[in-house]
Amino acid sequence: MEIAKISGDNSVNFLINGALYSIFNNSIPADTSLLVFIREYAELRGTKAMCYEGDCGACIVNVIFKDKSIAVNSCLVPVLICDGWNIYTIESIGNKSDGYHKIQTELAEWNGSQCGYCSPGMVMNLYSLGLEKAMSMEQIENSFGGNICRCTGYRAILKAFKTFAIDAVSMESKAVHDIEELHKAKACLEYKMPCARTYYDKQHSDGIKILSIKLEDACFYKVTTVEALFELLKSNPHATYILNGGNTAHGIYRSSKKNMYIDINNIPDMSNITKTDSTLVLGGNVTLTMAMQAFQKYSKESGFKYLRQLNKNMKLIANVPVRNIGTIAGNLMLKHEHREFPSDLFLMLQTLGTQVHILESPSQKQSLYLWKFLKLDMHHKLIYSIVLPNLTDQHIYRFYKVMPRAQNARAHVNAGFLFKIDTDGKVLELPDIIFGGINKDFYHANRTEVLSLDKKMFDQQDLKSLLQMLSVELQPDHMLPNYSPEFRKILAIGLFYKFMLSIKPEIKPFYRGGGTSLKRSLSSGKQKYDRNFDEWPVSEPIPKLGAYEQAAGEVRYCNDLGPYHGEVFCAFVVAKIYRGMIKSIDASEVLQMKGVIAFFSVDDIPGRNLCISAASKLTSLPEDELLFAEKDVLYAGQPVGVIVAETHNLANEAADLVQIIYNTHEKNPVISIEDAINANDKTRIRETVNIPAKRKGTDIKYVIKGVFQCGSQYHYTLETQSCVCVPVEGNMNVYPSSQWMDLIQVSIANCLNVRSSR
Repeated sequence: MEIAKISGDNSVNFLINGALYSIFNNSIPADTSLLVFIREYAELRGTKAMCYEGDCGACIVNVIFKDKSIAVNSCLVPVLICDGWNIYTIESIGNKSDGYHKIQTELAEWNGSQCGYCSPGMVMNLYSLGLEKAMSMEQIENSFGGNICRCTGYRAILKAFKTFAIDAVSMESKAVHDIEELHKAKACLEYKMPCARTYYDKQHSDGIKILSIKLEDACFYKVTTVEALFELLKSNPHATYILNGGNTAHGIYRSSKKNMYIDINNIPDMSNITKTDSTLVLGGNVTLTMAMQAFQKYSKESGFKYLRQLNKNMKLIANVPVRNIGTIAGNLMLKHEHREFPSDLFLMLQTLGTQVHILESPSQKQSLYLWKFLKLDMHHKLIYSIVLPNLTDQHIYRFYKVMPRAQNARAHVNAGFLFKIDTDGKVLELPDIIFGGINKDFYHANRTEVLSLDKKMFDQQDLKSLLQMLSVELQPDHMLPNYSPEFRKILAIGLFYKFMLSIKPEIKPFYRGGGTSLKRSLSSGKQKYDRNFDEWPVSEPIPKLGAYEQAAGEVRYCNDLGPYHGEVFCAFVVAKIYRGMIKSIDASEVLQMKGVIAFFSVDDIPGRNLCISAASKLTSLPEDELLFAEKDVLYAGQPVGVIVAETHNLANEAADLVQIIYNTHEKNPVISIEDAINANDKTRIRETVNIPAKRKGTDIKYVIKGVFQCGSQYHYTLETQSCVCVPVEGNMNVYPSSQWMDLIQVSIANCLNVRSSR
């Protein structure tokens, strides 16, 4: 696709820890993230990589732009939108040479580090919070929904961090002290008093409206006016494009490659927040955090008291770093492109009767309600702003969300209700009864809304008729991995009933709890160390020596090693069916891609095609586990081969493009114990324990029969399965992220047909 050239500046410039970096034409792939740039180009490995979805928090860094300091998930931020940013990684705030920051030492001394992989992200999140404002213990605890720890547990981490709160109680003396006092924070690294920083502020001349960079696989533009944006779109009518705000949607749905990447964050009008007596207008580029601050600010004004509830509800969306950079327009466009996505923001705004302003050109604007916006073709259009209305004191707004966790989770079902009622509970105007998570085309419970008009909500018969109508209207779809339609329907009806209980002025105590939401109290815990003074100081509890390095990101994990000369990256090519036979594998087109080096399959293995050998007796596997599929595909996701490429991103991209042709089997997959029993496949079942009951009590009142199932859970290990292999003098040094070294040694030797000692 030929992209029209528009004159402008031709470099993206930003600071990382005070060092200036510039991106020019043809210097990086267009989809390079800030995380990849930090780790691979700046070679700062203290910032960790894990989920690439903005969920784990391992990649959090501090950024300063537009006069604000925030935490962001560097895995989601395109490095090209960082023009003019000041970026700070874990290396900048404290280290072994210069002294550790107070946050780092507190985390280490409160035993908040075990494997240490999450520690740099934890530290940088608190560091960013502390630079912005003083915080209470509750605010600190509620700001870590986007930071996952899978080994230490959160008690020690939160206890360390809550010592920085303005309302921190006098903590008991630390149970741990390093008697040698080897690690002390230096004065310039004290909390809230960072060392002198070099700030970078890129000023564009008035004549430059577009920054443009021609990259290897696309073009990048940064526009500063709406006119420049539409000029660019008009000049390239057939080019695919993406408008970059915070790019947080990439963590939910991976975006395909485009011809043009357009940064619209510096269009001033789109970041405005304007309040009048009748409306509150927020620009499309307003972030969720900025919106929440505005809601809190205006929540005491007449007609806008509902904003207090809205601000509270928005804390259920994603996590702090995502809300810091994710925009209103971006969230609404995510819902527009993926109707099945249960967007909390969309549902809240639609419930309140919010209108959205759409620009088709700089001078052509239309206003739509959100349900109409979903049906609009948004090609070459722009979400310019949203408009929240003034509501009377008779209007009651509620939002509910049923989710698997209290923070940072998508809804199983969410619901919004807006009713205007009198003191007797009579519905005075057509209400809004809206649900998400039912099916991609269901929003309003229209028939229930119409039936509600003039009904008395506190009348038992009226309420019963509404619940019956709602039960008829709610028809959830069956789409994995969502819970069953029956379960989601019960949840939705329950939320409407919960709303009714919440607005009833007088209610029996037995029912009162059904109308309230549980409030999670501040966490607490204690840790006690046993001491044997006869062996003193052997039994004296001290911090582990590596805790400080872990908290500072100085510990190197497997994927932190290198870079080595001639280093390449591998990614598995996996089967995309659950059962069948492989007819052919074609990697010829992929091998033509620049930077792709090789493709290896089972035919290229010099030794045995084994990942784990049952004969080795190292595991309890009943049969061999293959490295690569041979003829038959045994399960979805089974490795078929491996792509070798110059970068990690390219290897994964290329692996997904390898063409595999299958002969599929019609057999149903066996993926549960019930499936194996029904298939009479006894090779799939191994009974480990069966203890029959030998007696029963004499005072049995009830006999409960049924089936109890305890399913598996993705462990979400922070350090993922990775391995670095370095050839040396006819042998190979292997650095795996594993706790089972001999198994890996034997498996590699089997595949390569060499002695384990090599």
